[in-house]
Formats: sequence, C-alpha cells, structure tokens
Amino acid sequence: MQKILFVILIVFAAFLSNAQKVFTAQSGKHADIKVYITENQMQADLMVYKVTDEKLLKKDGVWFFTDKESEAEKIIFLVNSPSDADLIIFYVSSPTQAGWKNPVKKKLLK
Repeated sequence: MQKILFVILIVFAAFLSNAQKVFTAQSGKHADIKVYITENQMQADLMVYKVTDEKLLKKDGVWFFTDKESEAEKIIFLVNSPSDADLIIFYVSSPTQAGWKNPVKKKLLK
C-alpha cells in the first residue's frame, strides 16, 4: 500500500512541475510565449537551469532545449527588451537555484 501511495505522489508531483522541454522559435508568431534573458537576477520572473538530458526535468525552472518543435512542451521566442517579454528569465548555475521568483507568471508555462 505504501508503494502505491509513493508512486501516486511521484506522478502527482511530476504533473504539477513546470520543468519544460523548450523549443526556440525564429519568429514570435510561432511562439507560445516571448522570453527576455536578463543578466540581473532581481529582474527575473523565473530562474532557469538548462539541462542536456530530458530525464533531469524534475522541478520548476529546469529547461531542456529540443531541436524539434514537435517535441516541445513550450515554444519560446527570445526578445531584446524586457518590455516586450511575457516572461523574464535568468540563467543559474545549479538546479537547486532554479524556480519561480514571480509565481503569478506560472500560468505561462502550464
């Protein structure tokens, strides 16, 4: 019984997670969201950690970039100004640093 509850908990946690397979579009009209990459972490809505293996997608803010649009959960378009962005991200060096700084924006990645 405990094993079943544990499995259910893991599946539920994975469902609620916003770890993402992301594709970067060449045009804004093909994108789900417009993203600005900031160098000022205080300006960021989301702290993002990039992984090279999609098996490591385990928590909010962990992104795997795919080369195939059809495999992506979210298609992003990079913009040059924070005022043009739906979401402002800051790249972090550790998965423990990844996560939301502005939880109101979570809906963008659902």
